[in-house]
Amino acid sequence: MNSLLRNSRTLAALTPSRHAFTSTSTAFFCTSAAAPSLSGRQASAANKLVDLVDDVIKDVGESSMISEDDDGTLLKNLKRDTVIAPQQLSPQYLLTPYLPSPDFSLAHPLGPPVTAARTHDPFVRFDISPLDSPMNPWLRSQYCTSMGKIKSRGNTGLQRSSQRKMGKAVRRARSMGIVATFGVSVPSEK
Repeated sequence: MNSLLRNSRTLAALTPSRHAFTSTSTAFFCTSAAAPSLSGRQASAANKLVDLVDDVIKDVGESSMISEDDDGTLLKNLKRDTVIAPQQLSPQYLLTPYLPSPDFSLAHPLGPPVTAARTHDPFVRFDISPLDSPMNPWLRSQYCTSMGKIKSRGNTGLQRSSQRKMGKAVRRARSMGIVATFGVSVPSEK
């Protein structure tokens, strides 16, 4: 029995002399060969454990269980009171690419209001100025389109002052030759 115990029907299908609960790394077996070595208290405790597991399986229900073979992202399908297999917590299931930054142009085409910009503007949050790092092409490329145009305030989500300073910093970097005039040029990581 190398599969997880899924529902109470599987538990009922097991013979009374043999109950097996297996997970990926732990197993508890009470077989008929081992039964004579159990005392009366140990046997009743094992039966109570089996009844407890049966009650938990009935309470949880089949609808909230995720199968082991589900290739979908675990965090997208995870709901309250969901039973999962331990291997679904491995990095292969949990590693997903970072979410892209939100597109503010859909909600606020002319730029976010001051309160929203204050929370989303990294220059205000970390108290830094875009003009303080003129030699950083990675920072400049985040605020330029693929054709080299400076993104609007609606797309960047910056405050008015930060947007002005970022535009000034991009123009300075272009004039110094750090950032390409047309297109985005980010140095390779070699």
